[in-house]
Amino acid sequence: MKIGDYLLAELAGRGVRHLFGVPGDYSLAFLDQVLAHPEVTWVGNCNELNAGYAADGYARISGLGALSLTYGVGELSAINAVAGAYAERVPLVVLGSLPARRTLDAGRVVHHGLGDADWRRVIRAYGEVTAAQTVLTPDNAVVELTRALDIAMTERRPVYIGIPSDVPMLDLPSAAPALAEIRGLTSSPGELAAFATAAGKLAAKARRPVILLGHELARLGLTDEVQRLGLPVAVTAIGKGQLDEQAVDWIGTYLGPASGPGIREAVEESDCLLALGVVFSDTETAGFSAVLPESAMIVVRPENATVAGKPFGPVAAADALRALAQLFGTRTHSTTVTTRERAADTDKLTQDPLWTEVAAAIQPGDVVVVDQGTPSFGMLDHRLPSGVSYLAGTLWGSIGYSLPAALGAAVAAPDRRVLLLIGDGSLQLTAQELSTMARQHANITVVLVNNAGYTIERAINGPAAVYNDIAHWDHTALVRALCGPNVQVRPARTVGELRTALAAGNGLRVIEAYTDPLDVPSLLGRFVAAVGAAQH
Repeated sequence: MKIGDYLLAELAGRGVRHLFGVPGDYSLAFLDQVLAHPEVTWVGNCNELNAGYAADGYARISGLGALSLTYGVGELSAINAVAGAYAERVPLVVLGSLPARRTLDAGRVVHHGLGDADWRRVIRAYGEVTAAQTVLTPDNAVVELTRALDIAMTERRPVYIGIPSDVPMLDLPSAAPALAEIRGLTSSPGELAAFATAAGKLAAKARRPVILLGHELARLGLTDEVQRLGLPVAVTAIGKGQLDEQAVDWIGTYLGPASGPGIREAVEESDCLLALGVVFSDTETAGFSAVLPESAMIVVRPENATVAGKPFGPVAAADALRALAQLFGTRTHSTTVTTRERAADTDKLTQDPLWTEVAAAIQPGDVVVVDQGTPSFGMLDHRLPSGVSYLAGTLWGSIGYSLPAALGAAVAAPDRRVLLLIGDGSLQLTAQELSTMARQHANITVVLVNNAGYTIERAINGPAAVYNDIAHWDHTALVRALCGPNVQVRPARTVGELRTALAAGNGLRVIEAYTDPLDVPSLLGRFVAAVGAAQH
């Protein structure tokens, strides 16, 4: 077996069926192996940044994503997407195609480099945004590839694998060295017992226990364990959509003072608040304006835990949840049904009814991909149906992420409908990938909010500032140019037009929803006010 074929077989064995990327001269021979492989399909992207976002969306659905990048220029073009995956615990395999070993060993200056022979510069850069880095050789290919892939799967973070251009075509050594043992997240028995004792003291006197759920435990596949606790659940902005919102006693999205009625009180007045997988960022806490009951908090992170401010570790999250299940038992949850008043068909489309109608159109099994800005805040206080996957790069917050991520999600789940919710400003960063959606015959409904620029930025500062303006695009002509005449853009200026457009079939289609430049979702208005108050 050739080393390149072995690499592809190992990826396929971990669920990777598609490889995203942009070809480059250092990677072409390896890409020939990809085209010949029976289990891995090549998906070419318009640029490397988009490829990284697409691999991220793919990984959030399938469990692992991979992208192929050429040396230097391609690797650095994608590093922003890889950094976002690192921040949000999304496992990616970055395959960086390097010059041939003889060129590297000779210390020659090559194209796509920085004008010197230090070819490890980019690898060092990736060292800041990946959990492991390696360069394959014939001698280490088995051990190093296995090590890197196991780390990606265990830590749920990206890894970098450098591949000199001559290595994929070489034979795999017949006598491979023994594999090093890769240990998963483990607990210290003493620390775990101490955590359980401390948590038990809080649980014993709790009358209003509540879960505040972030995103980290979902990345580790632990949402079933969270749901089985049977406690009322509020989610953070980054935790939105990370568990079945219909299967729990649902409170809503907690955003400190910006929270909806009753949500803030339920969280902040809890006498036993289980903060599970929460990163207490400014987004989670509305600019650090949240007032959480630290003395009554049990915090569980992937590798450690805290009770009333006292840390315990190493404590693996899975072990901590098992300990909490023994304390709280399995409770039955009460199902609450939330009904929202729907606007009339003839009403002009504004932000709040826009997201009410979008939420009402979501069906079990859909994949919802949300970009930063008004779509993100517009969807936060809507309860999702069962079986919905919800993708949003809320922590890293890179606008434009959602469009290629929706492509990746659609490739990973071709039998599911993908709803892409994106603003006109975000679209301009990654719009080229609409053409790849069409080439892949993706089942994606794009809800494009045309509000003439960066409305979320206008709400924060500079409502009339020129830096929040964007060039006007004719989206009908754009889609026709990128996707061909069979993909139509349907305008929606009233609630009725939006309802009709949302109900109109499958396949790739675009709905252009018009709202005013200064119109924002109610939750976004409250969030901006809370952040502003916290800064003064």
